[in-house]
Amino acid sequence: MEDSCLSVKSGAPEPTLRQLSSPAPISTWAAVPNADKWTLIINKKTGEWGIPYKYESDELARIDMKVSKLPSPVENFTISYAKSGAGCTLQIDWEATRASVDITAK
Repeated sequence: MEDSCLSVKSGAPEPTLRQLSSPAPISTWAAVPNADKWTLIINKKTGEWGIPYKYESDELARIDMKVSKLPSPVENFTISYAKSGAGCTLQIDWEATRASVDITAK
């Protein structure tokens, strides 16, 4: 894991693609926002498109994300990674909300 953070900004409705080492080399990530928690969905297929979502059978995982309020709103939807202990924290910032989840290698 590198010390630098990767930041991706997106304004498009397409799902975000991320390179994963296991179990599949490419996956689709989507987030479902709610007031008290967000859900990160990692899907083993690519090319899915928005709503209606009908890809549950191809999901690798659904992960609860912590939600917090940002000190000031962000103008652009932002996905970033922050170094955290032996891993990193995936952060999704949208308006005045940050959803985050810790990631470590196994």
